[in-house]
Amino acid sequence: MTTPEPVGATPARRRKLAHYGPNQLCDALALKRWQFERAKAAGLIPRPAPAGWPAPVVAELVEQAAEIEAAAGTMPDVGAHRWPDAQTARLAVFRWITRYNTIRRHSRLGQLSPINYEKTTDSLKIAA
Repeated sequence: MTTPEPVGATPARRRKLAHYGPNQLCDALALKRWQFERAKAAGLIPRPAPAGWPAPVVAELVEQAAEIEAAAGTMPDVGAHRWPDAQTARLAVFRWITRYNTIRRHSRLGQLSPINYEKTTDSLKIAA
C-alpha cells in the first residue's frame, strides 16, 4: 500500500504524512467537507487517534473512497431535517399544519388564527 498524497500537492509540497488531520483526510479522499462529516457520523470513517489518522488507515480509506462517497451521498442537507422514519415525518408535518392553521396568529387577520378568522367573518360563507 502506498500512502496517498493530498489532492493538489505541488512537487515542492509532496511529502509523506505520518498522520492526517481532518482537512488532509478530506482532501485525500476527494470528499467535500459535508460528505466527510456525514461519513464520519455514519461510522464509515473511524475515529482519529490523538495525533490524527495514521497513514496506513488513510491508505485503506482511499481504497474505499468510492464506497464512502456513494454512502455519503451527493446532496448536502441544506435546510433539511432527516427524520428517523416516515411516520415521524408525517406526524411533524401534521403538528406544523395544525399549529399554523389553528394556533398561530396572523397579523393580516387581526391577530387571529385562520380557523378563528373563518368563524368570525361572513366573507367565506357559501351563498345559497
